[in-house]
Amino acid sequence: MKIYLLPGMGADQRLFSRLNAGKHELCPVSWLKPGRQDTLATYARKLLPQISDAANSALLGVSMGGMIAIELAKLTPFKKIILISSAKTFHELPPYLRKVGNAGWYKKITARRLIRLRQLAAPLMNRLGGGYRVSGQMIKDTDPEFLDWCMKAVLTWNNETIPANLIHIHGTADLLLPARYISGYIPVKRGSHLIIYQQANKINELLHGLPEES
Repeated sequence: MKIYLLPGMGADQRLFSRLNAGKHELCPVSWLKPGRQDTLATYARKLLPQISDAANSALLGVSMGGMIAIELAKLTPFKKIILISSAKTFHELPPYLRKVGNAGWYKKITARRLIRLRQLAAPLMNRLGGGYRVSGQMIKDTDPEFLDWCMKAVLTWNNETIPANLIHIHGTADLLLPARYISGYIPVKRGSHLIIYQQANKINELLHGLPEES
């Protein structure tokens, strides 16, 4: 079975470098340049041509990638949707992030400022485990205009639909999307927002257990 991979905001396929799906084929989805008015829903439609045989394939999305996976699932049925360190609906975003989105304050949080501040977040990420250097480098390498769009798209996301064939894995120590706002998930104890990298062995166990045939 093909498993299509969608990384998070400010991330790329390096995020999945520790994944091992066994008999399944990992298929990275490439980000495209979004239009200024694109939402996560309209952007998902632009990514759809990269996916074939969706009904016999799975989507694995991390953080923002999980939200886009939800939007892709509205367009065509998938065998399985796997969210990691993400949110199923806008209700699972922390209230302060929803407030930022509703008030339009994201306009003042530019990507260039975020890139400059990445080193301030490094000690925090280090406290939660390895992977903070990789995360910081991915943010640094991301096109600032794309990162600006990502922040707006995530903070103004309004989805309320949850696919039936969904698995949600979430770290109990996730500080970006705190677990207390998430429901119906498989907990990873003491897992941070980077469990896809820091605790990839637990994700690999899940992937190995997915059925190969329809």
